[in-house]
Amino acid sequence: MRDARLHVSYVCYALFAAATLLFSVSAPARRLALAFTSPFVNTLRAASDWGRGLLPVGSKRRDRIMELELRLRELEIELAGHEELRKSNAELRQLLDLPQLPGWRVVAAELVSRDPARWNWGFSINKGLAEGVQEGSAVLAGPYMIGRVVESFRHHARVASLLSPECRLSLTVQGMEMLGISNGAAEGWGKEGEFKLEYLDKDLELQQGQWLYTTGLGGEVPGGLPTAEIKAGKDGQILEIIANSRARINCRPLGNLQGCKTVVVVVPDIKPVKTHHEAK
Repeated sequence: MRDARLHVSYVCYALFAAATLLFSVSAPARRLALAFTSPFVNTLRAASDWGRGLLPVGSKRRDRIMELELRLRELEIELAGHEELRKSNAELRQLLDLPQLPGWRVVAAELVSRDPARWNWGFSINKGLAEGVQEGSAVLAGPYMIGRVVESFRHHARVASLLSPECRLSLTVQGMEMLGISNGAAEGWGKEGEFKLEYLDKDLELQQGQWLYTTGLGGEVPGGLPTAEIKAGKDGQILEIIANSRARINCRPLGNLQGCKTVVVVVPDIKPVKTHHEAK
């Protein structure tokens, strides 16, 4: 049996050798072999070319890497822009929570510049006289008042925040007859990011955390706008007595002075007066 298997193997080897010789010396056989193997050869060549396209060599490869890095930077910038848009949309959604203000209207505006030396003391906005923004108008971040317009030009205006001495504003605790005037940052007695409310009765009984609202006196700012909360001084006292005759307190703004990008300006809702011909 073993010998028979050896004989069969020898016969197969001999046939294979004869076929190989035939294909190498016979032109028809070579054409037949070429036709049989060409599809496989073409497939391998296409795969090789595709691979070289993915992995360029030399200068082409470096150019491709630089191109991909540039695209990556563009996508990062685009992503940052989407994040800023998301924040702006969140701020605009806050505007929908504004209280009803009969006789007043709001003008949405964007911050365009700040003073780096006094970042929280004020900023400029991209709306002005042409949009109805007037000096003295209240400026809100969300539902909270954060400052007043101190200069208004045709298409831009300058805003002084509650921390600036330029922003003079009468405030009160809701339900009380007290009245005080804001007078800028509470340097010394208060903490950073707080402002002073002065000219108060020294016998007032106030508590930390009570909210302060606009009084509406003067007609330039509507009354009832939430503005700040009362904070204790460095010694833990609420009232600081001045010359044994009047008092002042520390207040912290409720609105976001540092990170807001969009604000609204509250201006009088003045309806245009119709002429005699328009009335007809």
